[in-house]
Amino acid sequence: MAREDEKYDDLSEQQITADHILTYEPSKEYNCYVTSCVIRPDKSSSFNPLLNSMLEHWINHPEIKFNKLYGFASGATEDMSEENDGMRLVKKLFFSPRYDIDKNAWELNLNYYNPSPIIQKFQKRLKEVRKGN
Repeated sequence: MAREDEKYDDLSEQQITADHILTYEPSKEYNCYVTSCVIRPDKSSSFNPLLNSMLEHWINHPEIKFNKLYGFASGATEDMSEENDGMRLVKKLFFSPRYDIDKNAWELNLNYYNPSPIIQKFQKRLKEVRKGN
């Protein structure tokens, strides 16, 4: 998360230091933009464990609330009629299209019912952990 009180338009990725990054704060709510999710085809079986470990990390920090995830995924063709890895992921997790932003913009509201077993498990576990605190 970039610091709000400074401008970083002129910084390259290599110039960003730990001081430029803010930590997530307890009792605050966040919407996140997923900039990239790439996995080599020969390692595709590693994706679910990676995703689950990220969600488990969030479950272990229930004091920080993540509301929505945003992402950008385009179809293999201009008319979005053919799938690719990005489209499979947004469909697997039931992201919703955000045509008001762009035809390739997607949103996942973590507070709403989601038919994805991965997201349902996350929501259930997070609810249990928050109830216990």
